[in-house]
Amino acid sequence: MNNNNQTTETTTTPSSIGTSIVQPSPITQKQRDFRTWTIDEVYKWALNLDFGVTIADFLKKHDFSGKYLETITHELLVRYNMLGGHAASLLLAINKLKETTQQDLGNITQFWLTLPQANSTHDTLTLLHPLNNFKSIYVRNCYRDFVEIIKDYLKMKEDNEPKMLNFNAGLNISGDAGIGKSTFAPYLIYELQKEKYSFIYHSIHNTRYMKFPLIYYFTYDIQGNPTSSIHTSLRDIPPNDSSQKLKTIYFVDGIKPLLTTEFFTVLTNSPSAKEIYEDFRKGAPGAPNKRTVVRYMPEWSWSEIETYCSINDLNIESIKEIYYIWGGITRCYYDKL
Repeated sequence: MNNNNQTTETTTTPSSIGTSIVQPSPITQKQRDFRTWTIDEVYKWALNLDFGVTIADFLKKHDFSGKYLETITHELLVRYNMLGGHAASLLLAINKLKETTQQDLGNITQFWLTLPQANSTHDTLTLLHPLNNFKSIYVRNCYRDFVEIIKDYLKMKEDNEPKMLNFNAGLNISGDAGIGKSTFAPYLIYELQKEKYSFIYHSIHNTRYMKFPLIYYFTYDIQGNPTSSIHTSLRDIPPNDSSQKLKTIYFVDGIKPLLTTEFFTVLTNSPSAKEIYEDFRKGAPGAPNKRTVVRYMPEWSWSEIETYCSINDLNIESIKEIYYIWGGITRCYYDKL
C-alpha cells in the first residue's frame, strides 16, 4: 500500500487471471483507504472491536480520523492511560488495517470480470471466482421467482422514466437462517449482469476490516467495461446519472439498509431480525413514494434436496432421518451436504 496516496488502485488484465478468460479491456478497481476515514467512520469501526465502546469513545474524544490511526503506538496509549486488553485490541486492529488489501481487491475483481463465463445449468451456477465464499450455487426454484419479481419492477421503472425515477421501492426477502438467502445474491448478480445492471452489494459477509462490513460496487465505465470498487459508506460511491440509477440494484444482506437511496433495494434477513427490516418496510420518513414488497423464502422441499444430492453424488438415505426431524432447514444438514 502506498502511504503517499489515499486511494489504492489496481488494474487487472484478463491475462493476469487466466489465458482462457477473454475480455476486451482491463478492469480497474479502487478501494477507499482507511487513512481517508472521518472521525465518525473511525468511531463506527472501533465500536466493533473488543472493548469497542471504550476504544471508540477514546478515539472520538481525541479526534482521531483515519490518517492519524497509524500514529498510535503502545507508548502513546500508555500516556493516555489506555492499558492491557484495551490497548492490545486497538493496536491489533490497526495492524490489520495496515495489511495489504490487494487480496480483497483481486478477489472481487476476478469475480466481476469472469462472471459472464460462469457455468450455468438449470439447477446449478458455478462461478470461476467466488463472491465471498459462494462459488458453487444450487439454484432453488424460488430464486427464479425472485429474479422475475425484480425484473418486472425494474422494467416498469425504466418504461416510466423519468416519472418513476424518484419512486423508491424494494423487495424484502425473509426466511429462516441457513436456507439460502445469502447465496441468492451472486445468482441475482449473474442473471442481471447479462443486461448490464450495476450492483451495490452490502453484506454481513463483507467483513475485511474486523466486523465492519464493506460495500462492494460492481458497475461499468462509460465505455461499458466492467469496474468494481470497495467502500466503507454509500456516500463514497460516485453519483450516478438518471440512466445509471435506473439500472442499479442495492442488495443488502443481514444489515440495516439505507432508507433514502433512490436505487431499487433488495433486503434479505431472518424473520427475527426486526431491527433490520422494520424501518425498511415502513419506508423513509417524508418519502411517500416508498413501496416495499415482502416475500418469504420457503424451506427446502424434499424434491430440492433430492436434486441437490443427485447433482453432488450424495447419499440421500443419510439425510432422510434429519429431514423428518428438521424439515427443509438445510443448515441442520451441513455435515451431510
